[in-house]
Amino acid sequence: MDKSKLYQLFSDFLTQKSAGSENKEMDKLIRDTSDEELGSVLSDLWEDYELTESYDSEINAIYKKLEKRIHVKRIRMHAVRFAKYAAIFLIPLLSALSAYLLVDRNNLRNENNYFSVQVDPGQSSNVVLPDGSKVMLNSQSSIVYNNDYKLHQRRVSLKGEAHFHVTKNPRNPFVVSTEFFDVEVLGTTFNVKTYESDDIQVVGLLEGKVKLTTHTTGENKTIYLTPNQKAIYNKCTGELTVESTDNISETAWMKGILSFRTETLHDIKLELERKYNVHIQLNCPSIENDSFTGDFDNETLAEVLDDLKIHYGFDYAINHNKVKIYPCTTQVKQ
Repeated sequence: MDKSKLYQLFSDFLTQKSAGSENKEMDKLIRDTSDEELGSVLSDLWEDYELTESYDSEINAIYKKLEKRIHVKRIRMHAVRFAKYAAIFLIPLLSALSAYLLVDRNNLRNENNYFSVQVDPGQSSNVVLPDGSKVMLNSQSSIVYNNDYKLHQRRVSLKGEAHFHVTKNPRNPFVVSTEFFDVEVLGTTFNVKTYESDDIQVVGLLEGKVKLTTHTTGENKTIYLTPNQKAIYNKCTGELTVESTDNISETAWMKGILSFRTETLHDIKLELERKYNVHIQLNCPSIENDSFTGDFDNETLAEVLDDLKIHYGFDYAINHNKVKIYPCTTQVKQ
């Protein structure tokens, strides 16, 4: 590893002197650098960086919170020196750099002044944004945000599903943008499910208050949610409704639980494909729209299909990452 080169790239990045090509070079170096070597460079950067008194007190407060709550993937830091690294992650000037270090580096991309975090099928990922807001991304989901996030507006773009715990800041609202609507909050906890393959998009509110505004063709609609309410948007009809919820099924995925509430077999198929990273061929048109209610707590794909088989009366065959579902009276073709 060229330690001096990485140090210079970090320094240029933090003082906003770096160009896009240099950011890509830094991204590659980070991926090729061991945690121990990376920690050494950050330590040197800390020693050469002067902090004001106000930052010093803020760092101590941040450290106490981080010590209990944040688990940094792949970077294991000695507790005595952690406060210095926390300062590097979280003071405003250095906040953008934290994106490289507070998420799994394999999921992170930095292109054209934007950061993106992408999660592979069958996986989930935790992200800490530069303002301390926490995001848990579900399988096949991604968020994108500008590298000047927090300086002008706290805005992220979401595809898929994510659970947000937003740091409160009345002067700087937090906005989640999706293909069909924006969700604006000041500080709250909520879940957004907006997969491209799903006709129904859902926002469930656990704490605080959110404003949801559609931005599709035609007349925009705005609604406000209070805790234990969820907004349901049908992208086919443009209908926007509000229902009560206990948020159990909406957040079950965070514990590895598949939770279905009067879901059709077609929609269950989509969930299984995302969770288990498989392709399911559904050859039962007569039961595709039949509903099912139930929970599966960290069960294997075969165990889930066995239970669904009893309910729906189908049969199935698994061949590596491909699944065929067919009526019991039909013989599967190999």
